[in-house]
Amino acid sequence: MKLIVVILFLVSFITLGCSHSEKVAHKSESRKEWTLSAKIVQPLLDKDLLDFRKIQRSSPVLVKDVLVQANAIDGIQAFRITQSGLKRLWKTPILNGIEASIVQINNLLFFGASDGYFYSLKLENGEVNWKVPVKSEVLSQALLDDEGRLFFLAGNNVLYALDAADGHQLWVYSRQDTANMTIRGGGRPAVRDGILYLGFSDGSLVALSAKSGAPQWEIQLNKNKKFKDIDSSPVVDGEKLYVSGYDDKLYCISRKDGEILWKYEAGGFDSIVIDSDRIYYPTTNGELLAIDKLSGKLIWKYNQFLGIPTKVKLIHNRFLVVGDSLGKLNILLKNGSFFASFEPGRGVFSAPEFDSSNDMIYFISNESYLYGLEFKQLYPKWIPYVL
Repeated sequence: MKLIVVILFLVSFITLGCSHSEKVAHKSESRKEWTLSAKIVQPLLDKDLLDFRKIQRSSPVLVKDVLVQANAIDGIQAFRITQSGLKRLWKTPILNGIEASIVQINNLLFFGASDGYFYSLKLENGEVNWKVPVKSEVLSQALLDDEGRLFFLAGNNVLYALDAADGHQLWVYSRQDTANMTIRGGGRPAVRDGILYLGFSDGSLVALSAKSGAPQWEIQLNKNKKFKDIDSSPVVDGEKLYVSGYDDKLYCISRKDGEILWKYEAGGFDSIVIDSDRIYYPTTNGELLAIDKLSGKLIWKYNQFLGIPTKVKLIHNRFLVVGDSLGKLNILLKNGSFFASFEPGRGVFSAPEFDSSNDMIYFISNESYLYGLEFKQLYPKWIPYVL
């Protein structure tokens, strides 16, 4: 089937689906009516993908009216958002594609790719500013600190520190993992007060000097014989640190010395999201949990996923947007109740992006389509009563 026919079929299916299942109101939202509709359905590949479909991990990057999206097949491209849809500005081919999410700072994009290089690209035209070899695929998002240092974890368990200006290496930190089986992934480092925090595939969490890479402390979290990986990105909250092991637990840890303050028995692949006094935690056993931040006690759980839930995006301060690696993009209320969903086909693995000024949710599906969903309130909260 030609691509244009597939697109038309998808658009017609989406329109029909939205009229029935996407206009949803929970009882607590009975005075408000919301609509979820596909405004953008953009194929990212120039021809139909008939080969093995790689996981699309890279989240969209929104810079004003420019939308940047990498894919795991052939590279990265940028689009101008217009009234009629997306207009492609540029495309930069990358051998074997990009699975890591992009870091955007001013007019530059930073990311590691599956061709064994780490890149700096110019946002306006996609030209390569610099690239450095790291001799391994990079699946994790990089971190840029206030001192202009880039930190990222390569697939061979090596943590790099580069100068963002020209890409020259500042230091490296490497750990050997003798495990026979590991999960393909890796977390984004977290930094606070000059200390860098990151988990590794051997189950350890390490604190290092951001300036020199010198270890400050380390703790062995996951001691399982299989899948020890700490692939989630650590999240710093004050003097505490939250991180999870793939088939292990969620840990609340003292940032000062690595002491475990509490733990919750459920493994995780993606990072948590903190919302006031609670944590939203997507687990590897197919559940999204809301957990009390101080005590580690469960508040609620949602388990209507076919695969693994992705990192949560909190929008309008009342909705949770979360993908399903094998299913739909879901919208939940903050009490854990289902609100709406959208079926893109073949699942959603990357975290979505939200444009609050236009009520648009952007995400990439595992089918390599870039979607723009409008999620907006149709009627005002209060309707004036006139005598």
